[in-house]
Amino acid sequence: MHPGHSLRALFAAVALLPSVAQAQVTSPQAYANDDRANLPQIRPFDLAYLKRARMLVKANDIAAARLIFTRLANNGMAEAAFELGRTYDPDFLQTMHIAGLRPNPGAAYEWYMRAAALGNADAQSRLATFKLDTGP
Repeated sequence: MHPGHSLRALFAAVALLPSVAQAQVTSPQAYANDDRANLPQIRPFDLAYLKRARMLVKANDIAAARLIFTRLANNGMAEAAFELGRTYDPDFLQTMHIAGLRPNPGAAYEWYMRAAALGNADAQSRLATFKLDTGP
């Protein structure tokens, strides 16, 4: 594939997403009262966005991946909420070796809780072992 084609697709996807400043740490608390039955159905292109966000994580582009995961998670996609939690999880980020990227255990915990509430079994398992550091 020509490099320009993938860049155009990425720019098109990012154009549909909120700004980076708005998506840095969006708390799932704002969505805690949502009834799962009232959430929109997962659309086929949402799965393509999920796949793209996972590729961005593998490419160490966590900021861009968070934008996509946040949008999908806020639309009720449990897998995206789980993946978003991982991008803040200290244990996961330790494996990434990205300079300057700091974990946020509180945000990770909240997104894991959201994913678990949406029925994600991986999030439920992770919550069973997650240690939320409450400080000294």
